[in-house]
Amino acid sequence: FLTAGLKENSAAAPVSMKTLFGGGMHKPFIIGIGLMMAQQLSGINGVMFYAGSILGGTSVTTKIWNSVYIGIVQVAFTALACLLVDRFGRRPLLVIASGGMFVACLLLAISFLDTNIGNWLSIFSLCLYTAFFSIGMGPIPWLVMSEIFPLRVRGPGMSIGTMVNWLSAYVVVQAAPSLAKLSPAGRPYTEFFIFGGLALFFAIFMFFVIPETRGRSLEEIEENLGISAP
Repeated sequence: FLTAGLKENSAAAPVSMKTLFGGGMHKPFIIGIGLMMAQQLSGINGVMFYAGSILGGTSVTTKIWNSVYIGIVQVAFTALACLLVDRFGRRPLLVIASGGMFVACLLLAISFLDTNIGNWLSIFSLCLYTAFFSIGMGPIPWLVMSEIFPLRVRGPGMSIGTMVNWLSAYVVVQAAPSLAKLSPAGRPYTEFFIFGGLALFFAIFMFFVIPETRGRSLEEIEENLGISAP
């Protein structure tokens, strides 16, 4: 049966451009590409770029343990997301996560803007940002993207989404040093204000554009998005 299935897949006709982008397929692409951009442009790599300076420490051992602490937060809240995603839904968690990342970025910016505030606010904001990212913007965009594309175009559709994700990550990584120069040395509050603004924008985008897919079959999701049969 496995061999027969592999032969059938290998003999399947390639997806045409009409099939990929016609018949209402623009809606899944807008949602999928929007989610992939949101995951990266809300600044996860830019924020993590400053994790070492925020957490402090000069020895290699201290820096390693600081990275371990952030990793523990990521794993814990990603596991929590697995428990909550089918209880509360995809869209609510995405909106809450983006809103929480917005607040965390504002707090990070304030912690760098006001030098009289202790390092505790930076550490708290970094952990808060990591927690909200891990509970929503980290895992759920991949889940939603796998649900909104019909089986006939899921491979190409998710490949395009993944490409957009990596391109967005590249933009953030390349832009981070330039954005940091907009603020005094060692105080990149402008960068965090920008990432916070983008997180707020994507929270609004998800509230109005992203459909709820929890508890729905693939056929129901296609009907809700207005995707027509090939």
